[in-house]
Amino acid sequence: MEKKLPPNAKGQVRYRFVVDVGSDPATGKRKQVTRTLGTLRGAKVEYARITNRRYEERFVEPNKITVNEWLDQWLYRKAEDLEESTVYSYTMTLGRVWESLGTSGYRNWPRATSRRG
Repeated sequence: MEKKLPPNAKGQVRYRFVVDVGSDPATGKRKQVTRTLGTLRGAKVEYARITNRRYEERFVEPNKITVNEWLDQWLYRKAEDLEESTVYSYTMTLGRVWESLGTSGYRNWPRATSRRG
């Protein structure tokens, strides 16, 4: 889990961990997130937060993806488990979102907005 790093030049001890966060839908390659923090407690809290979001499928790696791109990826992944008529219904409903929010960055949404749905 957490790995204690040797002290840096300033004598500070740091803690690092690596978490698998799934695979890249485009390439199929494994994706990992590495975090380095100054305290063991902070590292444990961050590790728990990331793994919890990973298992709830709410983890979004910081990037510059637009709402349209994110919705396209979500619908593509979701379509595998849905009936054709449901995918069509989702596409029609999401059309309004694509028009109004599509070019904005997903990570730029207010916190309350990005947790809905």
